[in-house]
Amino acid sequence: MPIVLVHNEVVRDSAHNWNDVEGVQYHFPSKYRGKVLPGEPFVYYRGVARKSGRRGPAEYLGYGRIGTIWPDEAKKGAWYCSIVDYERFAKPVNAKVDGETREQIARNLWWDGVRALDPAVYAGIMAEGLASGA
Repeated sequence: MPIVLVHNEVVRDSAHNWNDVEGVQYHFPSKYRGKVLPGEPFVYYRGVARKSGRRGPAEYLGYGRIGTIWPDEAKKGAWYCSIVDYERFAKPVNAKVDGETREQIARNLWWDGVRALDPAVYAGIMAEGLASGA
């Protein structure tokens, strides 16, 4: 099943600061280990907070697959995964369509760093994202 990897410009606090490198590696806590699996397709999601201090639209930035997974030797209970076949969308895909979020999930799940993504929603994001580069 496709997943969403949250990749925000701004983090809430130091406890949520991970060593992510867009398109290269994703750093995550053990609670997501059952969702982050080798070969799994994903899309990057960026929330509304921006480095500029202004708010921007929530959006999907690009897509790829999960590669190799390994434990973080320096941080107990944390993992890394490599990112393979990564492509950034030419134009980000809005997380809302006609005022409704694409992902129909509980409000508290928007804070999750990794979440399952309905295959039909994934297909819609991919179709729009790939069409923006044409």
